[in-house]
Amino acid sequence: MSSRREASVPARAGRLPQLSYSINGGSDTDSLGPSELRDHTGVLATVSLTIPLFDWGANRSLERQARLRALSLESQRALALRTLIQQFYEALTQALSAASRAEILQTGVADAERNVQMSIARYRAGETQLDEVTEAQTTLAATRLALYQALFDYQISRRRLAQSGCQ
Repeated sequence: MSSRREASVPARAGRLPQLSYSINGGSDTDSLGPSELRDHTGVLATVSLTIPLFDWGANRSLERQARLRALSLESQRALALRTLIQQFYEALTQALSAASRAEILQTGVADAERNVQMSIARYRAGETQLDEVTEAQTTLAATRLALYQALFDYQISRRRLAQSGCQ
């Protein structure tokens, strides 16, 4: 509330009486002699008092515009703050999600490695075809890739949180 009042003070000042003054001194002569210079030296003093009686609403309009500008700036500040808070929570959610995915995928990589070992053992024993081993290795590679992507996403989210000033 006080920021709106402060913004309209200059506009409101236009409706108050104003006093101004000016004092000038100088000489107007074509000679530099002391007697001639003293005779042509003078001082001019001007005092002006302006009392605004009617300005067709111009100052009131300026005051209203200043209030609206202050209100607009306050709205922009609030919007920027909300945007920053939203970005913070978005980065936090992404970091937590990526960390959770990484934990799940680490277990998945261990399971896929066991599956590859078992498929190789079954292939050597002659119980299965080479396709099963190839498929198990493909699954292991895809699971590792997903784990690396989750770790990358986690690091990116941590950096975004660090940029926002929190970690």
